[in-house]
This record gives sequence, structure tokens and C-alpha cells, in this order.
Amino acid sequence: MVFERIKKLVGRGADDEDTGTGGDGAIMPTNSKVIKKTAKRVDISRGDVKEAVENFQELGAMAYPAIDERAIGMEEKGDTKMGEEGPSFLYVIHEDEDVLVVGGAKSTIVTFAGRLNLSNKETEAVTVAHRTAAKMNGLSEHTVMDDIFMVPKREKKKKTGAFEGPGEERGDETQNDPGDSGELEDGGLRISASEVFDSPPDVEEEEYFGVSYGCKDGAVEVTIEPDVGRQKHRAVVKPNGDVVMPREIAVGLGVEHRDVDWEDRNGKAVGRMRNGSVEKEAEDLVRTSLSMDNIEEDVQAYLPDGHVSRIGVSDGDEAAVKLEPDGDELVMVLSTDTSDVPPEAMVEIRNIGTGTDMLCFAVPEEIAGLLGVDDEKERQVEWGINGDEMVGSVVPRG
Repeated sequence: MVFERIKKLVGRGADDEDTGTGGDGAIMPTNSKVIKKTAKRVDISRGDVKEAVENFQELGAMAYPAIDERAIGMEEKGDTKMGEEGPSFLYVIHEDEDVLVVGGAKSTIVTFAGRLNLSNKETEAVTVAHRTAAKMNGLSEHTVMDDIFMVPKREKKKKTGAFEGPGEERGDETQNDPGDSGELEDGGLRISASEVFDSPPDVEEEEYFGVSYGCKDGAVEVTIEPDVGRQKHRAVVKPNGDVVMPREIAVGLGVEHRDVDWEDRNGKAVGRMRNGSVEKEAEDLVRTSLSMDNIEEDVQAYLPDGHVSRIGVSDGDEAAVKLEPDGDELVMVLSTDTSDVPPEAMVEIRNIGTGTDMLCFAVPEEIAGLLGVDDEKERQVEWGINGDEMVGSVVPRG
């Protein structure tokens, strides 16, 4: 069955913090990666996409009993059910305790969007999010002639004390202990300002701070400063004494999982991450391709045959990939040691295609973004061996 692959994923139970997945690991339309991919295709902001999709899913959760009643089970396929609105062509693709996935759902999506008063763009965003989730779950064959609807069986639980994004409010429920810093939320990494600044900024409302990053003296540095200027990345300083670092920085640089020494330099907070640096020069350099896969919509890093055999990875293996400082540049380090590795750093080694032996992996989107290689342009990466790890340096275009 198409969901066998999904059932192998590590999912979370219904009582765990919501991650946009069903209990057995199915990727839902509310998943942050789905939202990001959708926002790229639809000409509205990621926040508006997120709001439209979440509202749609909440309505779906409330209407689950009616959808379940109208949907044709796999054993009934070929039949139709009659309802108040005429014959139903919804058919069940998958069902577990958390989600009902139905095909033939185009008219249902349009109907629900109308009841929510969604604009044409918001309706398009909802449709694209479901199509994207279907593709990521291996269900794209069900979107060839129509659409799927991943119907939650329960309404999403609201997180307490969670930063949902710039300009959005915290829940009114019990707040997290201000001393419990370094908590990765969907909107970013929340750190107590007193751990970052010697004199935390006194702000009455949320204020944006600029965030930059780079390497210096064999360490990764991340700088948070009041002057936003032309910085691509933004942190948010909140009145209650929290700094919320952008998620792409926190995940891409592994801030949550490193030892960070923060120093206040004239109102700028500079964090230096010393551990895990590449200590010696990599050997046996070989160049391979680094390019966007237009089907999977991620950046594929291809691996030299001789190197993968030396570190002992093969098709289907899991490995860890992270950014490390090497001189004054950031490099990718691929390691078979996956102990104590966060989920964001895990990748699957796979063949580039059926009948081939060349291996590759999908570069995590946060790492691809920080390296600036997520722009669909062809590049090369130079791989070398450093002990039992591979070190990959992006070759400058020129």
C-alpha cells in the first residue's frame, strides 16, 4: 500500500506536541515544510497560507463524521453514496486513529473554502498544500484527476507559551518558565534575553533585530543586533524578555544543540559555537553536482563512490549532515554517527534513480538556505575525507 512507507516513519502520538503529522507519521497540509513549499507557489505570504490551511483543517476536523459517512470505503469502490448535496465520489485512501484521507475531494474543498469565505488565492493555497502533502506522502497518483483531503479526526491542540511568528500572540494558558531557554518552536528558537544580552533590551512591543552569521577563527558566529538594515534574517525581541531567533538560523546552524558562548558587544549579541569544528584539512578532494531536483523540490547533493565506501554508507542508510566552520567558510559534514543527532540533521542516503549506483541525499532546506544553494542553479560541491566523515565545500560560481 502507498502508506506502508509512511508507517515506517517515526511519528508522534496524539498527546505529543503537534508537528503537522498524523499519529503514524503522515505529513499533513499544516506541516511547516508543506506551508513553505505552498507559499513559494502561491502569491501570498507564508503566514496567510498557514492561517488559511489551519482554518480549513479545523473545519475538516469538525466535519469529519459527515465526511466519513459520505466517503466510499475501499471495499465499496465503484459505488456511489447519495447525500443532501447529491452523489458522493469521495473514496477512502487511508484511515487511522488520527486522520482520514479521501480522494475525489475537489468539490468538497471548494465547498469548505466557500463556507470559510476564503479568497481565490487562499483556496488555491489550501488545494496546493493538500497536493504537496500528497506528494510528500507518496500519494501523488491520487491528484492526477482530482484532489485529496487529509481530514483530521480531532481539532488541533493549541500550544501554550509558543511563539507562532512575528506579530502573533502567545496563548493565555500557562507560560513556560522564563529560565527554560533554548526551546525550538514552529516560529523559531526562543531564548531568554538575559542569556543573550548582558543588558536585555527594554521594549514595550515586539521589535525586530537583524541576524547575521558567518565563521571566524574556526568558530561559527551568529550576531543579533538592533539595526535590522538589509539583513535577510530577523529575530524578535519580546516585552517579556524572550529573544526568538529565526527557525532557519536555529536549525541550519544547530544553535539548539550546540554550546553557544554569548557575548554582548556594544549592544550586539554575538554567539560563538566552538564545538564540532573541522580540526584538520580534508583529503582526497572530489567534485560532484549540487542541484535542485524539480520533482522532489529539494537540493540534491551527489556523493563520490570512493568516499561513500570509505565512510560506510549505502542506499537506504541514514546519516547526519550539519554545517561546520572550516576556516572562514561553512561546510557540510556528512557523518554515519547519528547518536544524539536532532531530527532536522538526519538525511536518507539514496540512489539518484532506478538502476543506478550513484548515491545522493536531500540537503535539509535550512542548510541549503544558509549556504545559498536553494535557487535552482547548478553548482558543484567538493567532497573530502576527514577521518570517518565527509566534508563538502560548495564551489563558488564563477
